Formats: sequence, structure tokens, C-alpha cells
Amino acid sequence: MREKTTTFVLLGVLAAGGPMTGYDLRGWINGAIGHFWSESFGQIYPELKRLTAEGLISAAAAADGRKPYRITPAGRTALTAWLERQPQAETVRSELLLKLYFGRFLGTETARDLLTGARDRAGDRIAELETAATDLRRGETRGEELLFSLLVTDRGIAAARAERDWAARALKAVDALEDGGPDAALASLR
Repeated sequence: MREKTTTFVLLGVLAAGGPMTGYDLRGWINGAIGHFWSESFGQIYPELKRLTAEGLISAAAAADGRKPYRITPAGRTALTAWLERQPQAETVRSELLLKLYFGRFLGTETARDLLTGARDRAGDRIAELETAATDLRRGETRGEELLFSLLVTDRGIAAARAERDWAARALKAVDALEDGGPDAALASLR
């Protein structure tokens, strides 16, 4: 069974960003790590309740009615233990790949549209992440925090470039399929 990562996302965000409400946590996640991770309110709020019950975080109602959560020493211990373990194997879940797998039912025009969209989205992602990396370098973040933020951003750029390059190669295979049939398309992948 896969370990629930939401626990450690919330503990990490509270450790990095200080006390936050559930709403603030979602905003922080979207802004800081949203290019590679997401959590919904439907995941966050039940997990905050569970983490509070387990003593990994605490909450105190503020005068303005907000309920900021803080990581506890037990929560820091749990976070550190999780950070030191090797990550779980990632499960690939891609609607694009699922549709292409059944591509024989699509036709080349639809396949081309799907691949062109994937290539263009990857190009947009590269531009966004390169801007984010430039902003990080110009910002107030320094030292280890800057290094690790840039390592994550660099991984995102590398993945987006790989996606863009794969989509361009796949488009050539679809063109070869249309022009010369399956054997030509397969030859283009060698």
C-alpha cells in the first residue's frame, strides 16, 4: 500500500512556512511547489484534522477567527524520518498516453492534435519554469534553500524538455504513418 504523502506535504509546508490555515496551506502549495505537486482542499482539511489528533500539528484559534496550524516537535520528527527514506516508486498516470495507446481508434489527425498540444504545453512549461528559476536567483532566497529550490525547478525544466522532444518525435512518427504506413512510422522511431 502506498504511503499517504499529503501528511508529509503539510508537515513540510508548516515547517518551511510557519503557522498557516488550511486555505493558506493550499495557496503556499500552489505557489511554491504547484509545478510538480498539488493537494486539494478535500485532501488538506481531513488530513489537518487527523494530524492534529495524532499530535503532529496543533491549532489555535486566532482573534480574527482563523485557525492557523503549527508543526509540533513530534511532527518535525515524523517529517525528518520521512525525508530520510527513499521515495516510493512513482505511478505514471497520463491521459495523453492512455489516449495514444488506443490511437488506432483515433486517426492521425486527432493523434497529431493531441501531440501538438502536448508539445506546446511542454514549451509553455519550460518558459514558466525558466522564469521561476530566474526569479528565484533574483529573489531573497539564498544558500541551501535557493539550491534545493533550483534543483527542483531544474528537474521540472528537464522533464518538460523531454516531454517536448518526445512529442516532436512522436509527431514525426505520426507523419510517417500517414505518408508511408506503419513500417515507415516504426522506422522513424529507431
